[in-house]
Amino acid sequence: MTRHAASGTALALAGVLLAWPVSGAATTDVGAGSPTLAAWRDGALLVWQEGAIHLSHRETRILARRLDRRGQPVGDPLVIAQGATHSRPRAACLPDGRCLVAWQTIPPAGRDWNVLAARVDARAGTVLDPGGVPIDAGPRNQALPAVAAAGHRFAIVWQHVATDGFYELRLAILHADGKPSEARVWALTYSRTHAKRWLGYTPGWGWGQRPIHPGRARSLRVLGGEPRVAALGDESWLLEWTDQTSWRPGHNVWVRLAVVRASGTTPPQIISITEPPDPHSGQAPGIVIVAPENVAMRGTALVTGRGGTTRVALGRLLHTARLEWLRPAQKDQGWRPARRWPGVFRLFGGAAVEGPLAGARLGDRFVWLARAPRGRRDRTPTRLLLSTLNREGRRLGTRTLHESRGAVADPAVVAVGDGLLVAFREDPDESGRWLLRRLRITKEALP
Repeated sequence: MTRHAASGTALALAGVLLAWPVSGAATTDVGAGSPTLAAWRDGALLVWQEGAIHLSHRETRILARRLDRRGQPVGDPLVIAQGATHSRPRAACLPDGRCLVAWQTIPPAGRDWNVLAARVDARAGTVLDPGGVPIDAGPRNQALPAVAAAGHRFAIVWQHVATDGFYELRLAILHADGKPSEARVWALTYSRTHAKRWLGYTPGWGWGQRPIHPGRARSLRVLGGEPRVAALGDESWLLEWTDQTSWRPGHNVWVRLAVVRASGTTPPQIISITEPPDPHSGQAPGIVIVAPENVAMRGTALVTGRGGTTRVALGRLLHTARLEWLRPAQKDQGWRPARRWPGVFRLFGGAAVEGPLAGARLGDRFVWLARAPRGRRDRTPTRLLLSTLNREGRRLGTRTLHESRGAVADPAVVAVGDGLLVAFREDPDESGRWLLRRLRITKEALP
């Protein structure tokens, strides 16, 4: 029995099943990493990286497991790629079970990261592109892909290192009936109108409109990395990235968000672009959960304060059609910056939490997951916290979802049917042998 079940919390979370290793293949001596979940009509696809990457071990695998609506495994684990340095998979599924997995890899004879993708049929349990198809491969790094699905399309966004060393954003749109090799790669560019305000300079402190690097002064290429993407429609996508290229005195905000229209047949077009209005939620990458009626919630995890003593997860509401930040229903009097920048609120109340965050929407509620440390003296994240908020940003409750003797890491969550599926990593005996686990949460068990 897990410590979570023995703690008494299981009675409050009656809909939570005990965590278990996903498969024997996922519990090797080198551990499992980077779990990601993608939901479809009849269940979810769980994808992860098997094996750690270090000098003596550079061959890893990308594995997947089909889960039904109750989180039970269906069929055997699927081997998507192996025989090279594969890492950081991301996945998205259409409602009919057609899925796309993207990840970064270093070929056996290579030195730089490339972006690969493979189609997976979650209905039949078939990998349609074994080993993956290169989406962007060549000299210099192409890495950190993000994936979203809508209508009959998949969007893949990643960062590409240009010849002068700057990160540029690239995007590819893949039709569900097409092959990954047919996807055309586009460099994301500003329009002339947006360039007047959002044109980047270079990393560092620029003053006014004077660039530090004249060669990039008038480039329309979007610079930045750590991209994320969410679907707004069949040809409309919400992109977020970290852009440290246009710092201005007193306005050193790093995060950008943009609505991009892209079908894959014509160059992608930035429709609107913005940034978080407060520096706190704008200084770290976040996750955006899109809800109907043009309402979205963005969450980000920060370590701030003197000596890094404040660990907090912040949220903001976003109107996706107008790309405007909304004010929440509540006033977070406990968070001092909220008094100066109305609209920012804490996702987990006063609890000290660690990133990375994971989030999903279940009905009319936003659900967030974060790790929490043992206590003030021991900051090892051993607990997995769950928090729910309504569409107005009002927090409905926070609960401990899982507690471990060792560390927990990399939470992932998706809504399937009337409940949630959660995946995460755990080092239960602090031996460094990470296990991949999952939980099922019914709607009635949510706070």
